[in-house]
Amino acid sequence: MRLDWRDVIFLKPGERIEFQCGNVQLDQFKGPGKWEFYPSDSSKGLLVFTNKRILFITTYDQPQLWLEIPHSEVGRFEPGVWQTRTGFFGTSSLTHRELMVRPKGWQVGDQPTASFQFLTENSLEEATKQLRKCLETFEKELQEESEKSRRIEVVHRGAVGVVDFSQLASMMGQKGLVLQVIQCPNCLGKVDVPKVGNLAKCQYCGKDIYAVDIFDKFKGLLGA
Repeated sequence: MRLDWRDVIFLKPGERIEFQCGNVQLDQFKGPGKWEFYPSDSSKGLLVFTNKRILFITTYDQPQLWLEIPHSEVGRFEPGVWQTRTGFFGTSSLTHRELMVRPKGWQVGDQPTASFQFLTENSLEEATKQLRKCLETFEKELQEESEKSRRIEVVHRGAVGVVDFSQLASMMGQKGLVLQVIQCPNCLGKVDVPKVGNLAKCQYCGKDIYAVDIFDKFKGLLGA
């Protein structure tokens, strides 16, 4: 019984398939000076993007998950189209349509993690667009999850008596200090301090700024 390619993908909690493209060949970098070209028949590979990973599945005989790259490890990616001369006296040419994925910390001269070869420029362009979209979605969902965890922490700390902005202003006033403007930790913009509540929002980038974080920065001066 032949397996479907979906049978070899085990999606993680919250993971979903966003894009798939067949007829892809993988040139995988395995170490200094060593590349592995697989499969040799470019019609035997399937490139899949989820909201969390880049997956390559070989489809020759039975499908097999050959490579996975978490989005958290992707530093940059670069599409490219170029030609090489082939045949006797270079009378023929071979067009390469590739999408190179480079790891975080990559520098000029380093090898990419993987190079995906496409049959057509349209498929390369679509894959590039979809990968960019998936990485943007990944970063957005990661930030939302971080903000959610931060809100839970703020609620918990608030339940045990951590200050809001009105309490913070009162505590600073007792020390002869006045806090009117704070700096956004994300874009470094100047944000007016609200008189009440435990949350301020940067008007430039939309970042949530919590009173407990400001309190943590000043608690040494406040003797807390």
